[in-house]
Parts: sequence; structure tokens; C-alpha cells
Amino acid sequence: MTGSAAIISALSIAVQSLLYWPKSVFVESSRVYFLLSEMTMSGRRKSFQTQRTLVMQTVAVIGGGNTAIDSARSALRLGEAKVIVLYRRTAEAMPAYRQEVEEALHEGVEIMELVKPVRFISDKHGSVAKVECIRCETGQFDNRGRREIKDIPNSNFFVDIDVVIPAVSQYADLPFIPRGEIGVTKWGTFIIDEDTYMTTEEGVFAGGDVARGPDEVIRAISDGKNAAISIDLYLGGEGKLNKGQEIDIPLLEDDDEIISHERFEKEILPLEDRHSFEEVIRGYHKLNAIAEAMRCLHCNRR
Repeated sequence: MTGSAAIISALSIAVQSLLYWPKSVFVESSRVYFLLSEMTMSGRRKSFQTQRTLVMQTVAVIGGGNTAIDSARSALRLGEAKVIVLYRRTAEAMPAYRQEVEEALHEGVEIMELVKPVRFISDKHGSVAKVECIRCETGQFDNRGRREIKDIPNSNFFVDIDVVIPAVSQYADLPFIPRGEIGVTKWGTFIIDEDTYMTTEEGVFAGGDVARGPDEVIRAISDGKNAAISIDLYLGGEGKLNKGQEIDIPLLEDDDEIISHERFEKEILPLEDRHSFEEVIRGYHKLNAIAEAMRCLHCNRR
């Protein structure tokens, strides 16, 4: 903070969270892959495919978000015999995009819902051989609007596996901030004032993933603008941003002249051709793309 009157932290989420990771047993093995160090970025996919080709093995992916589903589908393309997604909630409650989940099921990924890993069991060579899970059930709604997940006593069971890919939550890596200097939630995000975006440290503001956890880019952009207004006010300004020239969007009120039209179907790679990392959803045919672009841009009329 030396030489600065205010500062905003807008760090991304970049470290694998172990919040829901089984704490009983850790298997020190090359068969437990952490996504952020092994295969997160598409640019490293070729390296991963070269070094980690796993033929006719059983892979367990832990998680229910887009990263988990992407990992499961990628594992199939690397030659695994069976890929199982272990998720502690129901499949319908998965935060992953619904179309991605459906495509994964269509390709042969198995989703084992309402189960939570408890520990990993290694074989005599020190490689993971089984994962012990406990069955779960949904409870009452919590303060975030999601149902609580409760373990079912004495419901433990084992799944034979060869490889584990944890794809659970992430948190921000904050080595430059001394412990206790700025308030942090149990999720590893900064505690901020919801109105001003200021943290518990005077003059330090935060927004985006570091304040709300993994989220959409547009929310980070919104947080940045709102925090900028608060910073300007904090520094004695009027809180007015230079937003550029206003755009005049005419209102359409003749509803009788509006004809509803469904979206055009996108080209999809056939199932029998999904043996590589080629795009599955190919987008629109040229003519359909032009027609789609001509549709009304009012969201409530699409």
C-alpha cells in the first residue's frame, strides 16, 4: 500500500481446493492427477495425452462442474475403458452446463450421484486401487438456497479404479498477503462489503473471483466497474465513470408483428467420430449463422 491511497484486488481463482477432498488417506501416486497442474489448459493437452495415455483403465473424476465433465470426456478420448464421475449431489444439481452433461452421458460417461469419496486405498505397488465412498442424501435448504448434503451412516462402499482426477473447487493463491491482514472466508475469498467492495483492510477493495469464488467473466467486469465507483468516492470523487457515448436502443411495441422463431440447430460431431479432441459442437452452417444473426436482439423476444 506504500504510495497508494486505494488498491483493488481482482485475482483469478487458480489453486485446487481440498475442501471436499478425502482427508483420511492420500495416495502418493502418479495416478492421482490434479487438474490445475496436469491438464487444465488446452495448450497443454498434447503434452498430457503423450505422457498420460491410459488404455483400458477405470478413471474416477471427483466433482460436478464443467471442469469435471470436461475431464471425464477427455479421459474417454485418451482410451480409458470406463469413466465414472463421483458427485455428492444429484445429477440435476450439477453446476456443469446441462448440454455438456448430456453429451458426456451420450458418450458413455457414468455419473454416480449422491456419493462422497472418503479415502483412497492403494495396492502393493503404492498406486491407487480403490476409492471408498459414502452415500449421501439431501436435507433442508441452506442459506445459499442449496440443499444440505448429509452422509448416510454405514452406507460405505468401494469402487475399483486405476486413476483419480479431482476436479473440485478452487481458491485464490494469496502468498503476498500476511495471514490476518485481510479477512478471508472459509472458501479462501476476501470478505468484502457488498455495497462498497472494500475488504476488511481500509483502502483495499476486491472483486471478481477473489471475492465471490469461481464465476462468470461478466460478473468480474461488473465488480470492477462497481468497485471503481466506490474507489472514486473513497478518494473524494463523485463516483462517475466514463462510460462512453450512450447507445439509443429503440423500443419495439408492435407485438402482433413479431413472429417467434426457434434457434437454428448446431452441427454436432457424430458419436462414432469422437475419438480425438476435435470440437463436438461445431456451430452453425454459414447460412444458418447469417439467419441467426438477423434475429431480434431483445432478450425477451428470443
